[in-house]
Amino acid sequence: MSDILDSGKSPMRTVLSMAIPSIFEQLLVCLASLIDTAMVGALGAVATASIGINDASIWFVQGFIMAVSTGFMYIIARRIGEGNKAKAQKAAREAITFSFIFGGIVAVFVFFAAGYVPIWLGAEEEVAPHAINYLRIVGISFLFMTITSVLSSSIRSAGNAKIPLIINTAANLLNIVGNLFLINSQIDLNAIGVNLVLPGAGLGVEGAALSTLLSRVFSAIAFLICMYVVNTPIKITSAGDYRITRENMSSMVKIGVPTAMERSSLSIGAIVVTAMISTMGTNAIAAHHLTDQIESVLYLPAYGIAYTATALIGQAIGAGRKDMAEKFASLCIKLNTGIILAECIPIFILATPIVGLFSPDEAVISLGTITLRLAAGFEIMFSSSIVCGGICRGSGDVKMPLIASLVGVWCFRLELVYLFGIVFQWGLVGCWLAISADVTWRGLSLLYRIKSKKWLPGGAGKTES
Repeated sequence: MSDILDSGKSPMRTVLSMAIPSIFEQLLVCLASLIDTAMVGALGAVATASIGINDASIWFVQGFIMAVSTGFMYIIARRIGEGNKAKAQKAAREAITFSFIFGGIVAVFVFFAAGYVPIWLGAEEEVAPHAINYLRIVGISFLFMTITSVLSSSIRSAGNAKIPLIINTAANLLNIVGNLFLINSQIDLNAIGVNLVLPGAGLGVEGAALSTLLSRVFSAIAFLICMYVVNTPIKITSAGDYRITRENMSSMVKIGVPTAMERSSLSIGAIVVTAMISTMGTNAIAAHHLTDQIESVLYLPAYGIAYTATALIGQAIGAGRKDMAEKFASLCIKLNTGIILAECIPIFILATPIVGLFSPDEAVISLGTITLRLAAGFEIMFSSSIVCGGICRGSGDVKMPLIASLVGVWCFRLELVYLFGIVFQWGLVGCWLAISADVTWRGLSLLYRIKSKKWLPGGAGKTES
């Protein structure tokens, strides 16, 4: 039996003890991204569009990284739930090996593809050079992001959500400071009451990418150290077998491939949507990018809850406690609903001043206000799909999230974006109406899956370990 399931805490306290640090971690990651966006946004619509044109492509790559981290999270949580500490530690060592190999491949691929992707997506002449440089630098950082993501998920699946919170908080602070000195040509501290102007690198968009790279190098090193020094069920020593085994790779593929396909379908859809939006002009790209960035404040807590659900349900299933898995699933959905409602109402009301924080352009603010309100209005459906997906992955039920994603992208999102945005000429607003239809389908279909209890191995019911 795992320490978490046998801790004596109530199910709600168990969920909160892991979910709260994970939620704060996701919010801090998002906050750093928003500050990054605001600093670049102050340079104008071209700078914002230079990053925005790459959003969907970066998300596409991150989907594969997430799939790998989810696969190892599933393996380690199951081994801990079964009470097999040795196998959990072996999986942790394999996670280190695989993250270096996979992350290196991804970094090389993105670096060389960066010279073509923004152009394929329709970047305008003044946007393309900055967009290419940004994607190349971020491409290098994917090696370190993969290490961070896989090891963070491994530690979290072992029941420790505080370490990822601490490391990612430090990395985000480093990213913000790096942005300050690398984006701007000078840093005027008079705004905070200090009569001092410091020199900066003045690298603009490229400075934002370089700051991201440095912060990811830091977090990767920190997580590697923690695997050897922090007292968790998967604490390992430098001596040991780091070779990849067929058993763990088979489990990782079982969970990771459908997860990657799920995220890829959504990301490919987002790339196609971005290409269509790019024909609507720089203001549309900038407003779309800002809406995406601000919306991430709303749904990232759902990812924190989803990670918690995967870890807890994985341990519960491993321990043979389907009753606890059901309880954890119900509590995670309720927690997400409360948080998303508390977030969306003020975001909807204050959409105009919020968008104005990230762009001085009146046309971008006007358009972004409408699309942000649409995002906030339908966010409960998207966040529910994220949490339900985490529940399904914890039990090994990876087919339904994939089906929901494929149907949502190819039967709702792309067709309706083209119809509303281009044929009906509703522009960016029409595109976000189509996105809203997609996320509504996702949320309802996955909520029904959880309610049906078909996600549980062999159906619902209590099985003692």
